[in-house]
Amino acid sequence: MDDNENKTNKMNEALKGLWDSLTDEQKAKAKECKNMDELMALAGSMGVELTNELLDSVSGGGVYQFWE
Repeated sequence: MDDNENKTNKMNEALKGLWDSLTDEQKAKAKECKNMDELMALAGSMGVELTNELLDSVSGGGVYQFWE
């Protein structure tokens, strides 16, 4: 497994953990977001804490649509 695959797997695990921690209502609101800016604003309004891995991905320009 190369470094990119390893990073992607770690990111997917972190996103799954974050998604699983949301309530059904929060998940429904997240699914309504049309872009990453809306999703990040929603996460902030809900007080969702992002892991360092997720923050690194956002700062690095990665986009993951974990809600689909």
